[in-house]
Amino acid sequence: MVPSIPAGRVRFDCEPHRGPLLKLLGAVSMFLGALSVFLLLPSLAGVPLGMWVRRMARRDQEQMHHGLMDPDGKGATEVARRWALNGLQLCVTSWCIWGFLLYQVWLHG
Repeated sequence: MVPSIPAGRVRFDCEPHRGPLLKLLGAVSMFLGALSVFLLLPSLAGVPLGMWVRRMARRDQEQMHHGLMDPDGKGATEVARRWALNGLQLCVTSWCIWGFLLYQVWLHG
């Protein structure tokens, strides 16, 4: 269980935030998602990366909420979470597009 700390307070020995790192990885996830619309293979790396970034960003947000992590990275962590979601959505969309295209080739080819 996470120890209770009064709202707005942060422990002096709290963990440093990973906002810039998560933001970079979220951007990579989104780039791989966009690239996977044209080439299917990047989605094989984009999906696990996007899921990992979302999970880690959520964990960091919870730690920040409880005062166990430096809250200065709150904005960057939220951006990373959103970008990772966008990357995941692009990857899944690309699977639908590629599935439809391959089905059409198989059906008419």
